[in-house]
Amino acid sequence: MTPTERITTGARQLADGAGQLAASDAGEHRTLIITLFAVFVAATLGITVWAGRQTRGAEDFYAGGRQFSGFQNGLAISGDYMSAASFLGIAGAIALFGYDGFLYSIGFLVAWLVALLLVAEPLRNSGRFTMGDVLAYRMRQRPVRTAAGVSTIIVSIFYLLAQMAGAGALVTLLLGITSEAGKILVVVLVGIVMILYVSIGGMKGTTWVQMVKAVLLIAGTLLITFLVMLKFDFNISTLLGRAAEQSGKGAAFLEPGLKYGATATSKIDFISLGIALVLGTAGLPHILIRFYTVPTAKAARKSVNWAIGIIGVFYLMTIALGFGAAALIDPATIKASNKAGNTAAPLLAQEIGGGADSTGGAILLAVISAVAFATILAVVAGLTLASSSSFAHDLYVNVFRKGRATEKEEVAAARWATVGIGAIAIVLGVFARGLNVAGLVALAFAVAASANLPTILYSLFWKRFTTRGALWSIYGGLASSVLLVLFSPVVSGKETSMFPGADFHFFPLENPGLISIPLGGQGGPLRGRARGPPGARPAGGGGGGVSVPRPPPARLVISHPCSLSVPSRRLENELIGLGHGGSGALGQGAAVLIDTYGRVATDLRVSLTDRCNLRCTYCMPEEGLQWLAKPDLLTDDEIVRLIRIAVTDLGIEEVRFTGGEPLLRPGLVGIVERVAALEPRPQMSLTTNGIGLERTAAALRAAGLDRVNVSLDTLRPDVFRALTRRKRHEDVLRGLEAARTAGLTPVKVNSVLMPGLNDDEAPDLLAWAIAHDYELRFIEQMPLDAQHGWKREGMITAGDILASLRTRFTLTPEDQEERGSAPAERWLVDGGPHRVGVIASVTRPFCRACDRTRLTADGQVRTCLFATEETDLRAALRSTAPDAEIARLWKQAMWGKKAGSGLDDPAFLQPERPMSAIGG
Repeated sequence: MTPTERITTGARQLADGAGQLAASDAGEHRTLIITLFAVFVAATLGITVWAGRQTRGAEDFYAGGRQFSGFQNGLAISGDYMSAASFLGIAGAIALFGYDGFLYSIGFLVAWLVALLLVAEPLRNSGRFTMGDVLAYRMRQRPVRTAAGVSTIIVSIFYLLAQMAGAGALVTLLLGITSEAGKILVVVLVGIVMILYVSIGGMKGTTWVQMVKAVLLIAGTLLITFLVMLKFDFNISTLLGRAAEQSGKGAAFLEPGLKYGATATSKIDFISLGIALVLGTAGLPHILIRFYTVPTAKAARKSVNWAIGIIGVFYLMTIALGFGAAALIDPATIKASNKAGNTAAPLLAQEIGGGADSTGGAILLAVISAVAFATILAVVAGLTLASSSSFAHDLYVNVFRKGRATEKEEVAAARWATVGIGAIAIVLGVFARGLNVAGLVALAFAVAASANLPTILYSLFWKRFTTRGALWSIYGGLASSVLLVLFSPVVSGKETSMFPGADFHFFPLENPGLISIPLGGQGGPLRGRARGPPGARPAGGGGGGVSVPRPPPARLVISHPCSLSVPSRRLENELIGLGHGGSGALGQGAAVLIDTYGRVATDLRVSLTDRCNLRCTYCMPEEGLQWLAKPDLLTDDEIVRLIRIAVTDLGIEEVRFTGGEPLLRPGLVGIVERVAALEPRPQMSLTTNGIGLERTAAALRAAGLDRVNVSLDTLRPDVFRALTRRKRHEDVLRGLEAARTAGLTPVKVNSVLMPGLNDDEAPDLLAWAIAHDYELRFIEQMPLDAQHGWKREGMITAGDILASLRTRFTLTPEDQEERGSAPAERWLVDGGPHRVGVIASVTRPFCRACDRTRLTADGQVRTCLFATEETDLRAALRSTAPDAEIARLWKQAMWGKKAGSGLDDPAFLQPERPMSAIGG
């Protein structure tokens, strides 16, 4: 039997041997086995029902409400990853082939480095529930979601089929069922339990089941390891020496080459399998969705660290399992039970428990069998959830319904998909009872490595990757891996093939990874490179008609620092127009502010003052904040000049005036009027606390202001006073009314919820906003307070806000393509037309689509709210620098913009300037 078969048929072949072992003591010990199974199933179903009662929306069903810690998710990932097939297969491989068998342990562990270094953190930043979310942000939603959904479902079903067949055979033989009808019934019952886990508990229930399973597996393995080492006085050298002696191979048992490398084909096949295992792990859908169950990318990274630690300990213990079996059990006995050695672990458990005729041996055998069953059920639940989530979220909501399904309909579709996919798995599991399942699992890994992983990596780390490239990569990897397996010895041509009586194979390898992974990986570069400057537009401001790329920011940007490539000096010179002549392609007249990740700034935030007439607790201390000196502030003329350069020379299309409180700026109306006269005229808005808006709304509208955003965190005057330390609630309400009357619409209301003060007001605020025809947006509290007292654990998250709103309203997510670079995720309320937005700056950063540049009241350019560096334009203004030099400085600042805010980085430092000094 080949290496692929040895690993991937572990669960099925365990059942054969376990059935033989159980048969010897069937009458005496079967009650114990049945009791252990029943206790596990009852306990996990209880957990599932409990979790199901806490599942209220899509975020809960798909991602467990993103409430799991890094450790909890790491434990669940371990439970999802350590399948019975790999566990038992590795023990058997070591027992029969020594050193070469242990190579599997290394391969499975090394695979997690790919997930840690390349996938975990950027995937958590980039997606929401599924792999399709990552692709849809940059590309056309319907085709890429369709491709991602198809790939996810195919990988999951093939992996699921192998687990179902193994679970059915395991339970059938351990319980002594011999009739065909009984065997079919067992497969059906296992499938029903799986469907209940997912449809009732969703991600919360599945996660807890996986955590319980991981604890059971580690505990069972630890017990056997302890007992084995006890027999050898905890001397690893003695254990290895005895294993080499007992194996009949001598020193060769502890050296490479005993099994793998017998022929050139087997060497290549082993390399192919190793590549598929190492690369496929980071593309397995049921592993990828686990990164969405944590609140931050930092937690995702921690969960992988925990998973590596837990899995590493487990695979270290396979030394005791495999070499212990080799040392204590005659190889002929292991092979007599199972030719591939996959019953080595249960044989070892029986042996160290006292032997085949002892109660201790039967107890340990029953424990290991129950742990194997728990392992299979946990993996099956994760696979079912991954495939049903992709069907509901990617295909049903975003392809079939084009984003118009309500959240309630989406969750219902996911539950029905669970039933449908479970039914398919049951039917195929019944027919696969007598088949060799090696090809199914090999295909799952090969597809994941060939289609999913390359597409994810290109999407995260290659700025010019396109929709066409994604489709070629996914479908190319999918088709090549399926076809190569179909015409390989896995399906025909050998006694161990799925169809041993036929021979139509021409591909010599049993795992296609060596060929299909490069084919899938090449699909993106060959077909996925953007051709020409998409969305090119003429440069403005006398630049001579040069065309520059102006793609939608949300489709270009990479969200994680790991994805950055260092631009060449020539390209940098071209983009920022370095040099006195500004002769680059984007020289002094280029109408663009672009960074190294392809993001184009079209939105300018201008702070007019750092002063404010409120003292909000999440922004300022009660007393003692130092204001900027008047000479340091930009004059009205300087502000208008900088805005003119931004609009006419740098492509800015929208200007928002902020503070502090911009209504405190004496020349505000005149500044608005002068900016409105620019050609081209930018869109203009104002962010204000609303105090004084009652007096100035009409004048601002007449001057050319288009709309306003007004901050209001509560409907209760007493809470307003506690939050702002001022008694001005009625002034804000009158200012809102004046803005609506003046036509500064849509009037948007910004609200920050604080624990213990107004965190219960989300539904009331939304009902009030709808009644007054305001558009409400909730904003997560950010670490921009002057007193630096912000704490992540003390903030009200976007998930908390949405959960509160759903107690009274039905929320339907808007199409992500319509969102563009807007920071707020928007939902239709009760089917529309009213909307509510949530700006999740902390828990779901939108850095990939950022199109902003900022100008402080003292003339400093900031590329991000959380930037620690600024570029001084005031000095250039006051030294009579020409417009071209100021534009060059601004472009140079934008070129240095970082990939993200860094909020999830352990080294994150809060900016010294508070929000009032930066501008909102």
